[in-house]
Amino acid sequence: MRREAGFVLLNALVVVIAITAISAAVLVLTAEGRARLTAAQGDAQLALYLDAAETLIPQILETEWEEDGSDHLDEIWASGDLTVPIDRGVVSVRMTDLQGRLNANLLNIEDERAEAEFRRLFEALGLPPALLDALRRYLAEGGPPNVSAYLTRRNPILPGGGIAALIDQLKQVEGMTPARFARLEPFVAVLPYEVSLNANTAPPEVLAAVMPEFGTPQIAQIVAERTGEPFASAVDFRLRMADLFGEEALQTLPLERMTARTSYFEARIRAEIDGRALSRRVILHRSDKKDGKTRRLFSLPDMPALPPPGGE
Repeated sequence: MRREAGFVLLNALVVVIAITAISAAVLVLTAEGRARLTAAQGDAQLALYLDAAETLIPQILETEWEEDGSDHLDEIWASGDLTVPIDRGVVSVRMTDLQGRLNANLLNIEDERAEAEFRRLFEALGLPPALLDALRRYLAEGGPPNVSAYLTRRNPILPGGGIAALIDQLKQVEGMTPARFARLEPFVAVLPYEVSLNANTAPPEVLAAVMPEFGTPQIAQIVAERTGEPFASAVDFRLRMADLFGEEALQTLPLERMTARTSYFEARIRAEIDGRALSRRVILHRSDKKDGKTRRLFSLPDMPALPPPGGE
């Protein structure tokens, strides 16, 4: 299945690139066409490649979908950068399961358990408790009671509170520096209240936050268990936890909030040509109905991409 989905990605990009090349050949026949071709070789061409990759991402998720199946880190979407060479450059896609993260929107409804989980996560990440308090106030209905810290900024904002639609909104939280946001983001998402946590994809830091009675050795056992054989369902997760730790341990686990299936994903796309690069982030929802139909919820605006780690 992984190889089949990889061919879907490659073939889709090859078709789009071929169409682009033909169009460019036609355009170059006129002076106007030459000018347009020059422009296309810049950001416009990069954006076209981002568009091509974006149209294919739902096919990857739909290919991986199986009725009564599960989502885990051995699927193609989780295999790191999916990279396809293009003329004078490369297009890469990296996908993330958003349901492997703590849901910050639960802080909006004053969920005591969620707040305790976030406090444990913040402590593990070395983030100050005051930042979590500011985050909770930021997401509260009506926004924080004291907005002076927001109105006196160089670019003032008036936070209205309520659930967040984009994780980037949390950058506005009082005390949220770029370094703190970068530390927090891999473990936090903003999702509907009812969304469950995928036990197959949650990193150890998140598992430790939701299972405080389990220490590092027990969390490592859970990770090793799912690596050997991913959990097939929430029921399978419960049964295997009972085998590992005993029935009494289950009394402390948030079993009602655990799942082995994911509906919300993020894709980060990067296109690079001749040293110029653009990146795009896309949030997707895959239905749990027949065929796993996947739709784009929204895309963030294209941004100049930084060099990859270790690059020039």
